Amino acid sequence: MIEHGIDTARMVVKIKDRDLFLLVTIPVLNIYLPGHLCIETTDGCRGVTPARQKEIDACLDQINTDLQRIQREAGKSFVSRTCLKIHPADTYTAVVLRSVIMNPYTSGSILDQILDEQEEILQSLQISNDLKSHS
Repeated sequence: MIEHGIDTARMVVKIKDRDLFLLVTIPVLNIYLPGHLCIETTDGCRGVTPARQKEIDACLDQINTDLQRIQREAGKSFVSRTCLKIHPADTYTAVVLRSVIMNPYTSGSILDQILDEQEEILQSLQISNDLKSHS
């Protein structure tokens, strides 16, 4: 079971291949954080004022909250959310998604299905054009 958890944690790193998500932490203790929605705001908003960055952060937090709620209500997978600092110097805590991968039946295809479902949900949400214009 421990070996399976280690192997599954290695599979999680595939999230780096997904354009819409940022892997917040490398999996530790069979928990991974797939999710701070990443619309290239960290690089794309270099010239943004602190007030505008707060607006963008709040919008991303709401998107992550909505995404998790919709995914939970669909009942196909279990992804929870939590708040934490993305970078140690951050002054705010971001809403991030997290999944427990200890289940011995968890496979790479299941992880892909969870991420595919999240991407479908994101496409169904109406993400502000104002936010997208700053990506």
